Amino acid sequence: MHSEDFSAAWDARDRLVEELTREHCLPKRTLYISRNDGGTLAIGLLHGIFERGYQVPGDISVVGYDDIDFAAHTFPPLTTMRQPAMAIGAAAADALIDHIETGAPLPQLTMLPPTLGERASVAPRRA
Repeated sequence: MHSEDFSAAWDARDRLVEELTREHCLPKRTLYISRNDGGTLAIGLLHGIFERGYQVPGDISVVGYDDIDFAAHTFPPLTTMRQPAMAIGAAAADALIDHIETGAPLPQLTMLPPTLGERASVAPRRA
């Protein structure tokens, strides 16, 4: 990631944290699901919420996506969706090899569901 990309992403994270921590907003929103774990999204959100005096998961829960290695070492450790990256690569390679060797058509869609990596950034559902 280029430094200007990182700066723009960090600014976007700051705007999101500002929106989430605006007065009367957090009691209405109890969960934020990020499109990835990376420092500018879920992990950055953990940091930004803490900077503003709120607690994860006490005030809001955060879930990331991708389960990057660092996600287990944040505070609190980030709950995240795990993509089956090895299975995705193996399925793609198998389909390509089969196509090359036999002429079989390439699949239009292969579904490999993610799994939830439960850690400490999610609280039980509020009543």
